[in-house]
Amino acid sequence: MWASSWEPTPRYSYGFFRIEVLGALATVLIQWIVTGVLVYEAVERITKQNAIHEIKGWVMVLLSSISVLVNIFLVILFHRHHESQGHTVNINTESAYLHALGDSLLSIGVLIGGLVIWIQPKWKIVDLICTFIFSLLVLKTTLAMVRKLFGVLMECAPRGVDPTAVANSLAGIHEVVAVEDLHIWSITAEKVFLTSHVKVNPESNPYTVLDQVIQHIRQEYKINDVTIQIEV
Repeated sequence: MWASSWEPTPRYSYGFFRIEVLGALATVLIQWIVTGVLVYEAVERITKQNAIHEIKGWVMVLLSSISVLVNIFLVILFHRHHESQGHTVNINTESAYLHALGDSLLSIGVLIGGLVIWIQPKWKIVDLICTFIFSLLVLKTTLAMVRKLFGVLMECAPRGVDPTAVANSLAGIHEVVAVEDLHIWSITAEKVFLTSHVKVNPESNPYTVLDQVIQHIRQEYKINDVTIQIEV
């Protein structure tokens, strides 16, 4: 988040906003790797007889309880920060929030497994079952974030903005003949860009039409970074 606030340079003319996206993607990937390692270790503890006796219920309960408390604190912290931003969505903060939420789910799974094993030491399989179930929940909570990150990196139009609808609405402006080469993309969830060629009637004032088009885009679609080329 700090790096994304660096000023643009001639080489990086769009600034460093996308570092925020790369950081969020790294957060999700790390979470997936850790989740995969946990599932692998849970399977290994069950399949290898010499490792079964290493499962101690009270240790699992103690450590997972601490982890649950810490992650609940982080979830509340990131949620309050998200609410304080209003309609502005910071993709890195949202990723950190999902990371803490995912860790909370995994910790709750370990806590449940630890309690069961503590009470019934022979039920070692519960460790594997809880780890597997809560790992699936973690994947489910992060898939939406991955789709959002993928959309930003592929420079597709952001959700809630239909390029066809935008082109049709611009074509309905007085003196506009056609809308061509319309591109809408985002370099981060908060920063959306629009460029287009707009053909106008030869008799019209191109500067007046340009102002109308830009004002329409900013008011109707809340896109402030607009570049329009007027063609007579």
